[in-house]
Amino acid sequence: MDRIDAMRAFVAVVTEGSFSKAAITVQLSPQLVSKYVAKLEEELHTRLLNRTTRKVSLTEAGSQYFTHAQQILLSIDEMASQLGGLQQHPKGVLRISAPVSFALKHMAKLITDFQARYPSVTVDLQLSDRKVDIVEEGFDIALRIGQLQSSSLSKSHLFVWFYAHRLSI
Repeated sequence: MDRIDAMRAFVAVVTEGSFSKAAITVQLSPQLVSKYVAKLEEELHTRLLNRTTRKVSLTEAGSQYFTHAQQILLSIDEMASQLGGLQQHPKGVLRISAPVSFALKHMAKLITDFQARYPSVTVDLQLSDRKVDIVEEGFDIALRIGQLQSSSLSKSHLFVWFYAHRLSI
């Protein structure tokens, strides 16, 4: 039994006032909702609901559990929403260093397309032919044209680093 699903079922029963209405809300069968609540009571070693054929009411323990369960579920839902929003709507500053001649020839359309797709991302493009220290200078991407000299980064490392940064955007 998933504790979160059981909490959702319990909160729905309390909110809706019945197992059948709760089942519709959480899109489960009434039998499964009942099973979740019973398993929750079993795990907690306490009765959460008083049940009759016509009415469901909270016990004192059920009232306390309901308050905490609502807060926990709200927190979980907010966290999921915030994280989902970060993946769907990237925002922030993307710092790029690129050589002047390459950028003038190729970057304008790329950056325009990127900003159209991700309007909440500000692109800070700095044009320079000098070798930059991407970590110390705080660049997310540094483009350079030419052969790698004695570098701790191989071509495959550069590709993987660039690709990993692209995925996090």
